[in-house]
Amino acid sequence: MTCDDLDELLGTLSARVLPAAAREHLDGCAPCAALAEEYRRLDDFFFAEAVPLAPPDFVASVLSAARALDPTAELRALRLQALLPLAAACLVAAGLVFGIPGMGETSVAPDLVPSAAEAVALAQSLWQGASARANAALEVALSTAPAPPLAALAVAAPLLLLVNWGLTRSALASKAQP
Repeated sequence: MTCDDLDELLGTLSARVLPAAAREHLDGCAPCAALAEEYRRLDDFFFAEAVPLAPPDFVASVLSAARALDPTAELRALRLQALLPLAAACLVAAGLVFGIPGMGETSVAPDLVPSAAEAVALAQSLWQGASARANAALEVALSTAPAPPLAALAVAAPLLLLVNWGLTRSALASKAQP
C-alpha cells in the first residue's frame, strides 16, 4: 500500500477501522502514522459528545416567532421594488415630452482645455442630432396618436399599478402555500 492509497483510505474510513495492509504500512511510515493519528483525534473530537437535542418547546417557539412577523412587510417591499421601474419610465417620458432644461449648456472653458472642448463640441453636435431625430419621431407619434401622451399616461399608470398589485398578491399567495 502506498502513502497516497492510505491517505485516500483514511479520508473515507474511520482511523480506527483500517485493513491489515494499511496497518502494516502505518508501522513502517512515520508521516502516514502521524496523519492517521490526526484522523484519530478528529474522530475522538467529533464523536466524543452526544448530539444535543432541541428543547421541547423549540417548534412552538419558532412557530410563534413566525406568526409575530409582519406579513405585509414583504408586500410593501415588493410594491416599492415594482414601482421603481414605473417611476423611471415616467421620468423618461416627462423628459421626452417637456425636454430637459439646460442640457445643451456646458461649463468647460474652450481655451483652457482644447481637447476637452473639442470632445464637448462633438458630444453636443451628436446630442443635438439625436435630439432632433427623437423630437421628429415624437412629433410623428403624437400626431398619429388618438390621445395626448399625458392623458395616456394618466390612464396607463393606474392600470399598471393595479396589475402590479395583483401580481404581487398572487406571488405572495403562492409563497404562502406549502
